[in-house]
Amino acid sequence: MNFRQLEYVLEVDRCGSINKAAQVLFVSQPAVSSAVRELEAELGFPVFTRSSRGITTTMEGRKFITAARQIVSQLNEIRGGSQDAQREAPLVLRISSGRYSFLSAAVIRFYEQELRERSRFSLHINESGNADVVQDVFGRKADLGFIHVKNAQEEAWKKRLEARNMEHILLFRASSCVTFRKSHPLAKKESFSMEDIYAYPQVRTTSRMTEYCNYDMTQPFDGYERFDQNIYTNNRCTLYDVLSRTDAVFLGITARYVTEFHPDLVTVPICDGGSGWNLYCVRLKSMPPNPCAVRFIRVLQDLIQEEETLSFDSDFAES
Repeated sequence: MNFRQLEYVLEVDRCGSINKAAQVLFVSQPAVSSAVRELEAELGFPVFTRSSRGITTTMEGRKFITAARQIVSQLNEIRGGSQDAQREAPLVLRISSGRYSFLSAAVIRFYEQELRERSRFSLHINESGNADVVQDVFGRKADLGFIHVKNAQEEAWKKRLEARNMEHILLFRASSCVTFRKSHPLAKKESFSMEDIYAYPQVRTTSRMTEYCNYDMTQPFDGYERFDQNIYTNNRCTLYDVLSRTDAVFLGITARYVTEFHPDLVTVPICDGGSGWNLYCVRLKSMPPNPCAVRFIRVLQDLIQEEETLSFDSDFAES
């Protein structure tokens, strides 16, 4: 029995899936399966039961996981005490990402859970387009990258990532939305179409000031170019400031956490002319897993799952 096996078993129990646990741990599924089987053979009883519907934790497994969690916690405390004795080693995490409010929410929670009590840490966040994000990860300038891919281009993007020896984790799927201020004329309408949206200026994000085009190599929204009035910026702060004070609109890929950070704005799903998107985390396969990056992914996945649960409960209550 070793520490790695304990970590793998705890992650499988948390995720409820060997495949999901492998993605979070940035290791192959066979590696996790093998570690779990070896541990079960040593224990003499199954920790999990497997079926076509997934895995469940056995009664004996539940008792073992409770004990394993205590062991891992104590070992981490010992490690932490050893670091404190010599001076705490700085925690470093580098992230390259599209401009997503849900990532800001994850950073805040990660700080509260992982960074607040640390005396030394460096968290680097760079926002850009998909192509630049992939290049940052490929060039080892970032430990993790976050990109959005249109449904129709999902397979092409996966092949592109594999060609660069990069792996991906699907975070969630989203539908296009339009964002504008609460006092916007569109807010007074019970419903509106893309034709109504075209009547207003559009704020668009760009990667570089010389590129007034689709910078991220992802096919844009249908009708993107039908806006006669366009405001281009590579800065998310400018984007939301303009939306808050003008009648401009912004076509986005997800509404997650936008209004939580900007309560003066409204996000509305686009019923016609919209697109379906897949949000991915990407990393370089050849790089050893950064423990800090693994913990950040866990925080982000927990955040997404909590919001989806709240959304489901709200929809259920309304129905």
